[in-house]
Amino acid sequence: MERFFGFKEHGTTIGRESIAGVTTFLAMAYILFVNTDILSATG
Repeated sequence: MERFFGFKEHGTTIGRESIAGVTTFLAMAYILFVNTDILSATG
């Protein structure tokens, strides 16, 4: 997996990229729920 994505060449690790992916997923999930709530409140 490391050779395929070239983590060492880009100066990152599998763990760091996994945490970044989870963080992005949680932020997008939060935005979806909050955005829906805001839009429903405006009518």
